[in-house]
Amino acid sequence: MRRLTTLWLLATASLLPAAPALAHDSGATPETIGAFPALVGLSFMIAGLYATGWARRRRAAGTAPGHRTQAAAFASGLAVLLAALAPAADEMADTLFSAHMAQHLALVLIAAPLLAFGRAGLLAGMGLGRAPRRIAGRLGFERVRRTCHGMPGALLAWFAFCGVFAFWHLPGPYGWSLRSFPLHVLEHASLLASAYAFWAVALARPSAALGHGARLAYVGTAAVVSSFPGALMILAPRPFYAAHAQGGWGLTGAEDQQLAGLVMWIPGGLVYLGAMCWILLAWFAEAERRARLARASLPAISLLLLLAAQGQARAAGDNSMPGDARQGARLIVETGCGACHVIPGITGATGLVGPPLKQIGRRVFLAGLLRNSPENMVTWLRDPQAIVPGNAMPRLGLSEAQARDIAAYLATLR
Repeated sequence: MRRLTTLWLLATASLLPAAPALAHDSGATPETIGAFPALVGLSFMIAGLYATGWARRRRAAGTAPGHRTQAAAFASGLAVLLAALAPAADEMADTLFSAHMAQHLALVLIAAPLLAFGRAGLLAGMGLGRAPRRIAGRLGFERVRRTCHGMPGALLAWFAFCGVFAFWHLPGPYGWSLRSFPLHVLEHASLLASAYAFWAVALARPSAALGHGARLAYVGTAAVVSSFPGALMILAPRPFYAAHAQGGWGLTGAEDQQLAGLVMWIPGGLVYLGAMCWILLAWFAEAERRARLARASLPAISLLLLLAAQGQARAAGDNSMPGDARQGARLIVETGCGACHVIPGITGATGLVGPPLKQIGRRVFLAGLLRNSPENMVTWLRDPQAIVPGNAMPRLGLSEAQARDIAAYLATLR
């Protein structure tokens, strides 16, 4: 990750002095000449924050191949963003309507999903440091983020994405963006931001609020809605957009508009189709994993019954367990439990992979199977795979004493 980040930062930094010359050579406007170096500088800063957040997550949760894939997706997304908004691309988009539509699709269907898959917002936020994150928490940003992961947030992201996409492809708003540079910046920024929110939901892990089937419908309906502008462009008998009515590069205005519609239909449709296939494959893989888990759990029934009987016997007597809760809190931080769980009283424990551990000391069962007793908690912490093979919680390599300390802290969460 360090080598990847260094190469990325050097590449983006090298574009800063070359950007004005590139803009002049391409015939770009004075606004573009000043805006592109600023965009490169902003991407430079975001890449630095992302690298810092990535390193912090690595220290907290350990290295995993998926993390490197996310970093590569983030770097690719930033590269596509810079290429789509480079002065040469902007100059061609001002002349050809089809080039302008290709520019929009690069932002919405390539850069945005790559950045969302790379979890750009989360990791760049982790790179800000404790003080800014603490201020954001006091301002309620964490509560907003959790709300956005549910069904209301998913619906809001869907309507924002489809609404913003449709609005900026109406002839009126599109013409306004060409006549005003600030509106042009707003157009691209709103398309990218709404697309990032949409793809962050579509590419997230399935949850109770939005499972595999719901995500298929989520992406499929957006594909249908976003195809309407392209269909109208192809079927229209005359150009809709006055700024491109004369055409360019050997194309008439009608031909340029029809080419733009084909670009929106075919490459754009393939991106949506690819995303739906990816979700469908993940659905099949999840179903196969559940089937394997069900078969593997049969031999463990006797063990579960034995553990439950032991737990009931101990519950009838002394339900306490020797252990140091303060030492357990320190061990929770050191083992990186907060990367997967929300744990009250543990700084930075905001992970969403596993269930939140609030009031776990009052729960009746552990993992939906074991009776919640101190001995069963220690058994689960030391070897969760022996209880539920294939579950997401890894073996942490805890000793008996360490597991008892952690169990003692979790018992205080009531």
